Amino acid sequence: MLKLEEEKIEKQYQKMLKFVRKHNLKTHPLKTLREWAEIVVKKGHCPCDPSRPVCPCPQALEEIRKNGKCFCGKFFTKEKWEEIWGWTKNNVNFELEEWNKK
Repeated sequence: MLKLEEEKIEKQYQKMLKFVRKHNLKTHPLKTLREWAEIVVKKGHCPCDPSRPVCPCPQALEEIRKNGKCFCGKFFTKEKWEEIWGWTKNNVNFELEEWNKK
């Protein structure tokens, strides 16, 4: 059972990672992408909106285009990430995933 859950988490993580890389996005710095994947798998839907059965949801790209981030705030354009989280680079030692360090 544990192995099956780990496989689901890995699959969700890879899906989210592919989305981030394909669209040149950054992620919320307070959780790693793998932690977000674990939350999605455990909840069985978008962690912020139960009416959205998958993550990233179909609405995410449109929300990112309009607002610079998705509804949940997991995925950001680089510009919006810098606006909101840029201060963290010098003031707080967050462990960011590799693509957030670019």
